[in-house]
Amino acid sequence: MKQTIKDNKVGIAVGVGAVAGISYLLINSNSRNKMKDTTKNAKSTAGEYVNEIKQDPKGKKNEYVSKVKSVVENAQNALNKVQYVLDNQGKDIKSTTEDIVDHTKDIAATAADAKDELKDAGDDMKKAKEELKHSSTNTNGEASKKTKETDHHVINDAIE
Repeated sequence: MKQTIKDNKVGIAVGVGAVAGISYLLINSNSRNKMKDTTKNAKSTAGEYVNEIKQDPKGKKNEYVSKVKSVVENAQNALNKVQYVLDNQGKDIKSTTEDIVDHTKDIAATAADAKDELKDAGDDMKKAKEELKHSSTNTNGEASKKTKETDHHVINDAIE
């Protein structure tokens, strides 16, 4: 039931569009004149075609058969060229594409390895930083003890 209502709406819309188009053609004088000229040209061309066929039916038949054969031959040549390109160039393209895929996989693997190695290096840097923090506090305390124990003397007098 719903489908027929939808079909009716579409049919009505098409009918209204056709009526509107025809009305426009009839109202607009330029459109009317253009339509008349087009109709006359089509009628004249069809008449000429019919007369040519009536005068020499076998000749026209041979002419059209020859044109069709020519079109088929050209299409076959084009198809053969396309097939040749696919057979020869297609293999090269496929090979190159496979090489690119392999290289891309290698690059991705190398990048993943580099990422892991850089992460390890970052972890090592963090450890070294922590060790430096701990050793600098220990070293400051020890350094002050060592300076007291050495033979060096600090003189507070100005040098002249």
